[in-house]
Amino acid sequence: MSEDSLGHVVIVGGTAHEWADMSATEWKDRLRVLIEGTAVAHPRWITLMPHSGPSLSLSECDAWNVLFEHDVKTQAVTTHGWTRHVFDSDAGVSVVIDPCPNAQTRFTSILEHVRTHGPGKFASENDLGRAVLAPADVEPDLVVILGPADRMPTSLVWELGYSELVFLDLHWGDLVASHLEIAVDDFHRRQRRFGGLDS
Repeated sequence: MSEDSLGHVVIVGGTAHEWADMSATEWKDRLRVLIEGTAVAHPRWITLMPHSGPSLSLSECDAWNVLFEHDVKTQAVTTHGWTRHVFDSDAGVSVVIDPCPNAQTRFTSILEHVRTHGPGKFASENDLGRAVLAPADVEPDLVVILGPADRMPTSLVWELGYSELVFLDLHWGDLVASHLEIAVDDFHRRQRRFGGLDS
């Protein structure tokens, strides 16, 4: 991987209900924007999560699954009892779409699944990290958050540890590829501290 390449970019924006209101055509266009906007960094993985808001109901989740599997042509991937949709692009980028707006729900669900289905399966913090981020196999280098910098997303916990955060104060529906290009450029100008503080 070159110095300008990023293994994993997380993009956080909108709400699960805003996502559910999008058509298959709008989703295909949004996935194109995400891939084109981060293309200069050559990521292997892009993970998309809502910023905040209530979770989808069971019937809304069912409609979501039909839309994504049949119309958007994603694959449902379940790891440690948690299901996400994955869109594999022709550009070699996999986009992981997780509509859960609550990181605590995601985290405790994965831990409970491991407790009941495979005690002792996690030998280290790294194993837990891989489960929370799956199917992506690397921690995020960059987290792009759509919204004001004074409001952290409820959908993030694990992803923040060693990632660089870039806030773009704009609405989910206004995101275009050039916004993500700006975020990637901002990332490349930074001196990464991997969770450390300036001395």
